[in-house]
Amino acid sequence: RLKQLNQPTDSDCKRWFWELLQNADDSEASEISINISDRIVEFIHNGIPFNANTLFGLLYKFSSKSQNNISSTGRFGTGFLTTHTISKIVDIESDYDDNGTILGFNVTINREGFEKEELLNGLQLMRNSLKFKNQPHNHTKFTYNVNTQQGINAVELGTKNILDNIIQTMLRS
Repeated sequence: RLKQLNQPTDSDCKRWFWELLQNADDSEASEISINISDRIVEFIHNGIPFNANTLFGLLYKFSSKSQNNISSTGRFGTGFLTTHTISKIVDIESDYDDNGTILGFNVTINREGFEKEELLNGLQLMRNSLKFKNQPHNHTKFTYNVNTQQGINAVELGTKNILDNIIQTMLRS
């Protein structure tokens, strides 16, 4: 899927917000905010902390729905990869439930590259960036630094799609 996203379709570029929104819903968030500025997209929600399965699913791109919540439509599964139309580097700030102890964590997902060696290097950078702290953040924040024309196009198409469809979406909730 990452290779396909090197040349995303317009449909891919329109989906990133909805994937983040679905993941927030799957994590039982009651509040979300999205901040889009010149070259930064931030998506923040107040969903439940990650557990071992959901964090592993986020970092290593598999759906944890069967382990976490059977009503989930795929918390941090392959749909989340669609957000990489904005940027393949994502800074994440959230909380982790370590058997009842809530810790904060920060990690940078790096899925840049085309060749196996580049992708493995990004994986190692991600592993090295994962840091836990004793204080929770009390939110989940995804920050995308938009540094390519493809990313700019994805933000523009996604933003237009949000504005065109948010009212109908909220009415169905």
